[in-house]
Amino acid sequence: MAPLPQPSEAATALADRIRQDIREGDLPPHQPLPTYREMLRQYGVGQATLQDCLALLEREGLIYRRERSGVFVRARPVPAGASPALKCITFVKPLLPMQEASAFLDMDYLTGYTDALDQRHTKMRFVQFDKETSSMDSILWEGAPTSHQGCVLVDVVSARLMNALTAAGVRFVLQHHYHYNREGLPEHASVYVNQAAGVFDAVRHLIGLGHRRIGFLGDLPTPDLITDPYTGYTSALKMAGIDLLPRDMMLIKTDDPSAAVAPALDYLRQPQRPTAIFARTDAIGLGVIAAARELGLVVPRDLSVVGYNDQPFAAQCDPPLTTVDSRRRALARAAVEMLLSLSAGHSPGQTRILDCRLVLRATTAPPPVS
Repeated sequence: MAPLPQPSEAATALADRIRQDIREGDLPPHQPLPTYREMLRQYGVGQATLQDCLALLEREGLIYRRERSGVFVRARPVPAGASPALKCITFVKPLLPMQEASAFLDMDYLTGYTDALDQRHTKMRFVQFDKETSSMDSILWEGAPTSHQGCVLVDVVSARLMNALTAAGVRFVLQHHYHYNREGLPEHASVYVNQAAGVFDAVRHLIGLGHRRIGFLGDLPTPDLITDPYTGYTSALKMAGIDLLPRDMMLIKTDDPSAAVAPALDYLRQPQRPTAIFARTDAIGLGVIAAARELGLVVPRDLSVVGYNDQPFAAQCDPPLTTVDSRRRALARAAVEMLLSLSAGHSPGQTRILDCRLVLRATTAPPPVS
C-alpha cells in the first residue's frame, strides 16, 4: 500500500489549532464543525489546505463525517486507568447575595461540565459554601464513600475546606476565573484564566489602531488588591510608553447595562475624553455605547469600545461589541478533566492556565482625525 501523502505545513498548523479547540472544549463532542465555507473564511486558508487538515484529523479519530450532515467532533474515550469509582462530583460555589446567585453557574459552566463527563455515569451535585459556617457534612454526598467522590471548588478559596477534603481523602480541583493568591493553601490542583494577558491583548489592539488615550472602566486598585484586568491594562500602556492618567479610569461595578449608562455619561462628558475605552464587563461596554449615542457620538468612528466576557448579547448589540472571551466553557471543562486525571492517580499539584481570546467585531477602529 502506498504511503499516505504528508499534509502541508499550513494543513498541519490548522490541525493543531482545531485540536486545541477540541481539547479545550470550544468544539465539544458530537457537535458539528462549521460549514466548509465558514471554516475557509474563519481560518483564512484555501480549500486544499482545509481538506488535508480534516483528513488528518479524521485519521487521528478526532472527527467523523456524517453524509449530508457535515463533520462532527468525536467523543473522547474514558482515559485508560481512570478510576471507575468516581461516582459523584460536587461543584462547590461560594454563598452569594441573592441577586448574584442565579447568574453564578451560567449555562457555559454547565455545558463545560457535561461535555467533560460525556460517556460517564457520574452524579453531579451543586452546593453553596459559607467560609464561616459550612461544614464537610454539607459538601459530601451521603450516597457514596468519600473515596468515590470528588469536588470542583468554583471560586471557593478556603484553606479550611481544602484541608478538610485532603484529610477525608476527597480529590478536588480549584476552578477560578482569575489568578489567585496560593499563600497558606495546601497543595492542590487548579485551573484558572489569565485575565491579565487577555486585557493586555485588548489594550494592545487599541494601541495598534493608533489610540493613545485609552480609558479603563471597572475595578480600580485598592491598598489591599490590584486586579488582573487592571494589571493587564496598565502593563499594555507602560509597554507602549503611554502615561497612566487617573482621570482616564473610573470605578464601575455592574452587570446591568442600564446601570452603567449614568456613570458612563459623566465619564464621556469630561474635557479631552479618551478615544477608546476598555470596559471590565460587556454590560459596562453596552452602557458606554448607549451613553455615547446619547451624546451624539458614533461608535467606533468617534469612540472605540472593548468589553470583557463575550456574553451572548455582545454579538447582538448595535454595533456588535468587540470583547475578550473569558473561556468560561473551556474553564469548566478543564476543571472536570483535571479531576478525572487526579482519579487516575496523577500528581495533585498540577496547575493549568487558560488564555483568553480577543473577539474582534465592530466597535473598534482608528481614532478620529483631529
